[in-house]
Amino acid sequence: VAPEVEVFADNWEPLAMFRTFNRQWKYGFNGPVALDLGVFQHALDRKGITGEQYDEFIYSLTVIESAALKEIHKS
Repeated sequence: VAPEVEVFADNWEPLAMFRTFNRQWKYGFNGPVALDLGVFQHALDRKGITGEQYDEFIYSLTVIESAALKEIHKS
């Protein structure tokens, strides 16, 4: 069971996009190492998201990526 966490309103869209493309990982010898941001960049372009909003979206995705990788590689 996943723990309940509070998600701030500004993070809902990046989290929803992560959930949509949550299988878009680059893999190394020990499993996932990074999200394939090209997939996310393409989706943002299609939505017409540009400029500062684009940068904030990518930053939010990297924060989500970091947290996900910590969970994935827990031992």
